[in-house]
Amino acid sequence: MLNPVWLRTLGAVVELGSFADAARLLGYSPSAVSQQMSRLERAIDRPLFTRDRRGVVPTSAAIRLAERATPLLDMLANLDQSEDAGGGVTQLRIGVCADALRYARPALRRLAESGVPLSLSMTVRESTVLVDEIAAGSLDVALVCRYHLVPRTWPGQVATWPLADEPLGVLVPVGHPVAARPSVTFAGLRDEWWITGPETGDEFSHLQRSCATAGFSPRVAARAEDRDTARELVSNGVGVTLVPAAVEPPPGLVAVPVTGPACRRIEVVHSVADNSAATVGFVLCLRESARPSISEGRGAAALPGQ
Repeated sequence: MLNPVWLRTLGAVVELGSFADAARLLGYSPSAVSQQMSRLERAIDRPLFTRDRRGVVPTSAAIRLAERATPLLDMLANLDQSEDAGGGVTQLRIGVCADALRYARPALRRLAESGVPLSLSMTVRESTVLVDEIAAGSLDVALVCRYHLVPRTWPGQVATWPLADEPLGVLVPVGHPVAARPSVTFAGLRDEWWITGPETGDEFSHLQRSCATAGFSPRVAARAEDRDTARELVSNGVGVTLVPAAVEPPPGLVAVPVTGPACRRIEVVHSVADNSAATVGFVLCLRESARPSISEGRGAAALPGQ
């Protein structure tokens, strides 16, 4: 008989490509994960993984079994929720930083299509605030950003998973002098007025340090709490602002890639102690949806503080 716990662990190892990462996500020790996979291999009488320099590589049998087990595990999760909550719903509290919601949309769609009774709540905050709320138990999962020039070390009780590395661009009106350029340096933006986030936020710290590498301090025209306000101010000629270069700008605006130390990493964080089905499932959905954007494992340098 195939133990559902083994199947859930199999899915995590197949997705993450590592016994250690699967253990961290599920709240087990790496040896416990290895033992579960060994027992599962004996139960089906075929190998599930091979090894290379990067970790473990799932065999075709492992991939097929993980895919076929997903509907079964979803059904069991529904039964458990019905039994434990008297037919109620499971709450999932999600936090996102500015511009990170697009990474959550595919995972949210999968949750909606699964039929699992979930009550979702979502809040938008600065990354440091979101991490504090995860550590305090006020949120279950958060999508945060870590800027290249702003080292951050998250608390030990918070687990972190990379989603995407994002080059940054400068958002300007279509008639702006740099709008038609393929890229621009911070030195070329010396005379601009800037729309930025709160003075204590990582976005502003990154802007300050990026400009400092070009030998100047940014002139701040306004501080905006959200991206929509920042874009509106740019549209009205108040100033320019940093945005993810790959995001499609609104009509009338152009995002020009900035060369130099202009990038950030999107990460998903949750409590180390939280290995609930809802949290684990959402994290795996996020990583699967963002997989083409993850540079980890392809020779990318880690961001400071990692």
